[in-house]
Amino acid sequence: MAKSNWSELLMAQDRRWILLVLAISLTFNLLLVGGYFYKRFVVYPRAQTEWAVQALHLNTVQQAELLQINKWAREQIKVAINDVRPDITIAKSVVSNGTVDDVQMETAMRHINERRLKLQMDALRKLSAFRDTLSPEQRQTFARLSGEQGFALRLLGLMPATSRVEQ
Repeated sequence: MAKSNWSELLMAQDRRWILLVLAISLTFNLLLVGGYFYKRFVVYPRAQTEWAVQALHLNTVQQAELLQINKWAREQIKVAINDVRPDITIAKSVVSNGTVDDVQMETAMRHINERRLKLQMDALRKLSAFRDTLSPEQRQTFARLSGEQGFALRLLGLMPATSRVEQ
């Protein structure tokens, strides 16, 4: 009996440590990504879309629409970070005091993941609507480029464009 209780206690502690490491990792990643996006893309948003203007041969109306999508993406990231700030505070308190409330941690992690999923779905809808405004030739280029890693993030202005311009 005592051995069973001891192993159950160890399993519960292992689970708490795994949740703690997950919380630290998610918090660190969210703060790192948020800080990077803010510093890199809030200051120079137009430079982030120049590759798309050249690759897709966007006209001035399409360029303006893409800049609006970029602005929307930056605003949504700010909103998302503020929305999960209480969850980040929970994760930080776990790190600082070392006690884990499994229910509270699970709720915080679930909220962070749900918020991330909503942001991703909304962004994909925006990009799909933008694609629908393109000419058939532009859509072909869009389709080809969309197979590249990071394409959606670059188009949203959330990732640096490569120096290579697709023809």
